[in-house]
Amino acid sequence: MVNRTIIYGFLVADPEARYTKTGKCICNLRIAHRENFKDETKEPLYMSVDVWDKQGETCAKNLKKGSSVIVEGRLAADTYENKEGKKTTKTFIVADRVNFVPRFEKSEKSESYAGAKEKTAAPKKTVATVEEEQPSTSGEEGDDIPF
Repeated sequence: MVNRTIIYGFLVADPEARYTKTGKCICNLRIAHRENFKDETKEPLYMSVDVWDKQGETCAKNLKKGSSVIVEGRLAADTYENKEGKKTTKTFIVADRVNFVPRFEKSEKSESYAGAKEKTAAPKKTVATVEEEQPSTSGEEGDDIPF
C-alpha cells in the first residue's frame, strides 16, 4: 500500500517549533491549499503538517505566515478525546520534504510576473531538506572535460 501526498499551499500562521523529551524538533505548519487560485469562491483546504528534526528547525527559522511551500510526505491521523469528551480524529501530513517556493507578485502593467525573469535566471537552492553535496567524480581538480 502506498501512502504519498504532495501538496502546494501557503502558510496561514507562523511555524510552531517544539522539542520532544529526547531533543528532537517537531515543527507544525498550517497551510491552505486551493485547487484553482483564481477562483476565490471555493473554500481552501486547510492542512496541518509535522516536520521533524533538522528540516523542522530549518522551517521554523526560515518560514513565516504567507510563505509558499510544496510539502511531500505521508498522511497520518491521531485520535484523541476533546474537551467535551468526544473522540476526535485529526488528519495531517508527516513531511519527508518541504520545498520553499518563492512568491512572485503580478505587475500591474504586464501579465507576466514581476521579477520572475531575474529570479529564474540564477535559481537558488530552495529545498529545505538538508542534503550533502555529491563529491566530484571527474578525477583531479582542473581536468578539462573531453566533450
